[in-house]
Amino acid sequence: MAKVKKTEIIYAFYKRNKKVVINFIVGFITLFLIACTIVPIYLKFKLNPDYQHYTLEQYGNYGCYLSGILGFILVFLGYKTITAQRDLNEQQKIESTFMTMLDIVRKNSDNIHSKGKAGRYIFILINKEFNGLIKEFYDILLNVCNEDSKKVINIIWVILFYGLSDEIWPFLEEKINSIDKEILKNEHFRVKIDDLRKNHRTIFENNDKYRNKDKSASPKFLQWLKFDGYQNQLGHYYQHLYQTVTFIDTRKVLTYDQKKEYIKTVRAQLSVYELILFYYNTLSDLGKAWEDNEKDLNLQLVTKYRLLKNIPLRYMAGDIEMSPEIFYPKTLFTGQEDVGYPGSAKKIAGRKKLEKGYY
Repeated sequence: MAKVKKTEIIYAFYKRNKKVVINFIVGFITLFLIACTIVPIYLKFKLNPDYQHYTLEQYGNYGCYLSGILGFILVFLGYKTITAQRDLNEQQKIESTFMTMLDIVRKNSDNIHSKGKAGRYIFILINKEFNGLIKEFYDILLNVCNEDSKKVINIIWVILFYGLSDEIWPFLEEKINSIDKEILKNEHFRVKIDDLRKNHRTIFENNDKYRNKDKSASPKFLQWLKFDGYQNQLGHYYQHLYQTVTFIDTRKVLTYDQKKEYIKTVRAQLSVYELILFYYNTLSDLGKAWEDNEKDLNLQLVTKYRLLKNIPLRYMAGDIEMSPEIFYPKTLFTGQEDVGYPGSAKKIAGRKKLEKGYY
């Protein structure tokens, strides 16, 4: 992850306090102009004993000069009133749009369905399938991928997301090859994936026979397909979640602290299993837009808004430790702010420094 540079901190300070900086500059100029007007006039009259003999024309010149300065001040105050009202209207629009988008995120979670189940319980089922794939492939893939555990998670998530049906397989092969061309060449991986595909095909064909009342169907009941993919269930879910977060993140009228409060509300909607699956998604090619930007800290949304704050730190998937601390070391997780947590002071200081670069 990129380090926070001093120039980035200065720029972020300006972005976060743009209105204050502009108001200070304009206020200083205004006071300077007033001083440049009043002081010379005062000195003129104070030091000149003949000021009582000034003509109306001379007083008129000073009056015009003063009215010009006062006019500038009144225009500035009028401008500030208009911009304040505009910002208020903009924030009200943001609030309304955000609540609508948040409602869609909630409904996506509550209405998701698969394998005869509906609601947030589906995320538990998906997590179990992911763990099953971890048990099957983790050691093989870790060896092929040269101990790159992030790449392993990427491959397993892609398999889970698209599934192992015959229709999707050619596309899935392309996706796996785009991650690492050596994977499908590995004999052990190929044997295991072919076995899972064969099992998927057998159940699918038997279910088809059952639906068509074919007596040769065995067993004579429908079976839920494992590894059938969750593109339809998760595609819109993650798309709407991303749109909601980026909608707030790109509102220039909001400060970083205000954005954080909005995103906290989004984060609070996610159950533990939703967070775990979201974690896998962000580590994959399918979810790289969330964090995969080394050049701009402000585009690393997972870290910026601590979206994984409430995920279990020592999460185990298929007996394999996949602590979020490994991949998101700059995120301050729940419990790490406690005084008794090892290295909490250092983590908190690092987080505060990091947040100086956000806007």
